Amino acid sequence: MRLLNFFDVAPSLLPNERCCGHDLLWAGDVENFKKLAKLNTDMLNSLDIEEIVTSCPECYRTLSRDYEKHGFKVPFKVTHVYDFLEREIGKGAVDFKKSSQKVTLQDSCRMTRFEGRADLPRALLNRMNPENFIEMQDSGNSSICCGNSCWIGCDSFSKALQVKRLKHRLPGTPVNQLREQWWHCNKMEM
Repeated sequence: MRLLNFFDVAPSLLPNERCCGHDLLWAGDVENFKKLAKLNTDMLNSLDIEEIVTSCPECYRTLSRDYEKHGFKVPFKVTHVYDFLEREIGKGAVDFKKSSQKVTLQDSCRMTRFEGRADLPRALLNRMNPENFIEMQDSGNSSICCGNSCWIGCDSFSKALQVKRLKHRLPGTPVNQLREQWWHCNKMEM
């Protein structure tokens, strides 16, 4: 919210916000996904919204692709917060202080492999200090999932994938910060 306000955007918060239904769809529960999508699109369309800015890669994909694919009209623009930030920062209103922190990134499956947008977080990270951004092994479109599996596969296989991914953080390379594109990745790797 503070970022949006900084760029003179006064967002409206939805009084009855619900999940977009991504996990239902990807778990194969299309019937309940469609019920939720109908509730959401009816509400959103009644509000005369021009643009939705979301930080969630799953909401971005679901609102921009899956709703229409399943017959629900989405007459507004769906923007990922990284696109919004690049658009606004590109206007020249903001500069970044150089950071001596070494940073790596856990890519979001939805934004990289499914949407082909591995460039988004890198553009923002590179604004801070390009020489201190360290790519993880298996990054970008070939990154390995954090092991979350949409919260529907939190079993021993998911845990093994999480451990494997943690080991890919370039062992022996000092990294001060790990940045994730998705709060599920962050939660699973804490």
